[in-house]
Amino acid sequence: MKRSLELLSEPIATGTAPPTTVELEGTRVAVADDGDGAEALRFVDWLIDAGGTRLEDASRERDPDTLRIFIRALHPGAEATRSLDADVVLGSARPEFARWLARALLGDR
Repeated sequence: MKRSLELLSEPIATGTAPPTTVELEGTRVAVADDGDGAEALRFVDWLIDAGGTRLEDASRERDPDTLRIFIRALHPGAEATRSLDADVVLGSARPEFARWLARALLGDR
């Protein structure tokens, strides 16, 4: 007999730095981390190197059509400050994932 499994997870924390938003071919990507924002900025730099554009106005970061990426830079036992609604959660900033994401959003340029 088949039955669905319940997913259990720890709350995801965010740090003090606000998300940084990048646009790739009309798609907004907001990147945040649970530290001081350094991991998120590193990931954003890779997206920009791959063809993205940094958006100074982060007010639309919560729009439903914005892809939200959260980088869990601290160890899982770090104290949670608030829950995060993220589409993608990474254990660390990964340059290869940033390049893959940019290629997927920008197409073959």
